[in-house]
Amino acid sequence: MLIEWLKNEILTKATWHNDIPGICICQFEWIGPVNEAVNPFPTGQTSQLIEMFFCVEGEIIAQRGDTDQCRVTKGSVLILGGTAEQTSFSIGENMRGVLVSIDTHQIEDNPFLFCDILGLDLKLFKSKMDEWPGGMVLVSNGWTQSLFEQLAFLPADEGRKYCLLKSLELLYVLNTRDYGTEYNSLIKEGGRMCQSVLDAQKYMEEHLSEKITITQLSRTLSVSPTYLKAEFRRMYGTSIHRRLIELRMRRAEDLIRSTDYPICQIAQEVGYEGVSQFSAVFKRQYGVTPGRFKKMSKTIMRCPFR
Repeated sequence: MLIEWLKNEILTKATWHNDIPGICICQFEWIGPVNEAVNPFPTGQTSQLIEMFFCVEGEIIAQRGDTDQCRVTKGSVLILGGTAEQTSFSIGENMRGVLVSIDTHQIEDNPFLFCDILGLDLKLFKSKMDEWPGGMVLVSNGWTQSLFEQLAFLPADEGRKYCLLKSLELLYVLNTRDYGTEYNSLIKEGGRMCQSVLDAQKYMEEHLSEKITITQLSRTLSVSPTYLKAEFRRMYGTSIHRRLIELRMRRAEDLIRSTDYPICQIAQEVGYEGVSQFSAVFKRQYGVTPGRFKKMSKTIMRCPFR
């Protein structure tokens, strides 16, 4: 699993934390060539682990066999466990993230307070993960969007604590509500369609400055528009159009914060020909105009809850 790769690679920057027995957190940056084949690790070597990878930058493709694949990109969380010991990974360049690795065996020997309070049976949860294809599941929705927005404001040391807390929240939700059957059904009904939905998301992320329509997207991916819309909503819980707006506004926010581009240029960078339309959409998303947001971002830290 991923922790084995991290232990065996020389990373440009990596910080390890083992403050809680049974829980290891690694904040890291990988600025190297694309690794086309991180081979599966021997079965049993990490059989007690549940891992959650928070992708801040870059990309990882997790692959089990010829069908079960997850593309993990910026702003998404990958959960690994169950049969994931035999999953291989393709590591992209310029990757940055936080890995939370939980050893269920050590946690059982040293009860973790939060697990007791939440009533989390990690070993039972891990057995449930065997129902998920490849022992992995990708989380990318409104919850993760909020998570990564808040993570961007936190110092590195506080960021890893935040990821631990969000890991417990995610485990609690998944343990309480059985997503395994639903996710497994999605893969069985159309593994190719599942990958097409991931490809649609990736295409939109890489072409935000261009005009994107569902018809064009379907042709690019060689799938039916009706089926693509239905499967996209099932996987992400929102429409393609709404997701595209969210991606564009997130990118616009990043540009406003990190560059001195004029608002008209930022509007073009995220696919809007006119400033007025861009400003209207931005205000609906953030409650203020892009110009006002730009002034606020230069002087104060935005309130972490909105």
